[in-house]
Amino acid sequence: MAIKLGTLLVQTGLITLNELDEALKFQTIFGGKLGTNLIEMGLAEEEDIARLLSRKLHVPYAGSEQLLDIPAGTIKLLPVELATKYKVVPFHQEKMRLHLVMMDPGDLRAVDEIGFITGMAIRPMVAPEVSLVLALEKHYGIERDKRYIPVIKQVLKRRSEAPPKAPGPTPARAHQENPQGNASGSWRESVNRYSIDQLSSALADIRKREEVAARVLDFVGQRFEHAAFFLVRNQQASGWQARIKSKPVTGFEGFSLNLDQPSILKTVVETRSFYLGTPPDTPADQGIFRALHQRLPETALLLPIVMQGRVICILYVAGPADKINDAFFELQKVVQKATLALEILILRNKILMT
Repeated sequence: MAIKLGTLLVQTGLITLNELDEALKFQTIFGGKLGTNLIEMGLAEEEDIARLLSRKLHVPYAGSEQLLDIPAGTIKLLPVELATKYKVVPFHQEKMRLHLVMMDPGDLRAVDEIGFITGMAIRPMVAPEVSLVLALEKHYGIERDKRYIPVIKQVLKRRSEAPPKAPGPTPARAHQENPQGNASGSWRESVNRYSIDQLSSALADIRKREEVAARVLDFVGQRFEHAAFFLVRNQQASGWQARIKSKPVTGFEGFSLNLDQPSILKTVVETRSFYLGTPPDTPADQGIFRALHQRLPETALLLPIVMQGRVICILYVAGPADKINDAFFELQKVVQKATLALEILILRNKILMT
């Protein structure tokens, strides 16, 4: 499932980067999902994790108390074999729709198979791993793995010590509170799009430098009409690859600009930092936009790839200000991954050439 839970937790300020690093090490040693390890380490609450997962996949979340209070008639809608196979629990039936709490809401195979067997349209929901393990044990007698025993004890202890909460929303209301979850295509669209996880896998497997730019622009082009990579060498910026509506910009490789004159590219190279805003209308910048077959954009974001203290290339993205601001954190991650991919290529070439 293409969910970067750690990124969401850091971005929302629930944990720090250092805490995420420790949790990832913990996960490597002891197994389980990242959320389970964060709960066990006392760094996050299960309900916070459920809400973040819900936001990421655009599906409703099921509260821990609700998961343990599902009517027997609803549980009987799903055979124990399917519950065991896919780690799912039926939560609520609404005519011919079955709201299904899933360990992996992005598992389209599970959705299709369960929908075929039950004859109902499946609407995925999400819950913390620990809560779902408890629900599977209670409703289906599926024995919990030993891995979950310490963290489940900790969660149950916290619940017993916590003050009583007001009743949560009913299943129908929970679904209404996330209207995106009601759209039959919204969560599929989120799962099926070229995700940052798929980008990571592609970058890890590349063998040529041109593929770094191509894969990154494939990813960025899903959200922005205009995107490009510039190369920087010896105070000269040149065109590497560019896209308009995901299609290559012909002739862009012939673009060249001396960095001795004012431009957004010069600003990024000198500061070794990003540029975000409406670009100035200088002669040099006009040349950049002509090469990109674009008028002066409302907002441009330029992110440098820095190696050994020097800017070697720049990712350029243009679009509406709110759209760029929403994607800023993710685009920074993309540039970091592209930097690592180039470093891997350098090391590979060193191995082959020495």
